[in-house]
Amino acid sequence: MMTAEQFTAWSMCPSCKLVDCHSLRQPRSYDPHDPLQVAFDKIVMMQWINGFGLEHMSPSQEQAYEVIRTCRCGHEWGQEPIRGE
Repeated sequence: MMTAEQFTAWSMCPSCKLVDCHSLRQPRSYDPHDPLQVAFDKIVMMQWINGFGLEHMSPSQEQAYEVIRTCRCGHEWGQEPIRGE
């Protein structure tokens, strides 16, 4: 049986700790066979390595989540359902 996480409009940003009604969006589509999408994904990851853009999720990561939340500080994080037994 699968149970969903209780959804609340208000949540705390894991980066700046602001409790707010953060904006929501659907995860971006990602095709690992599309060279442009793969290149963009690598650019985002290279920004992490260099210490820039740490608040953004790479498109390949977003597929694991049901929604992506965005804080006023620019940080993005995914929200997924809790998987039950």
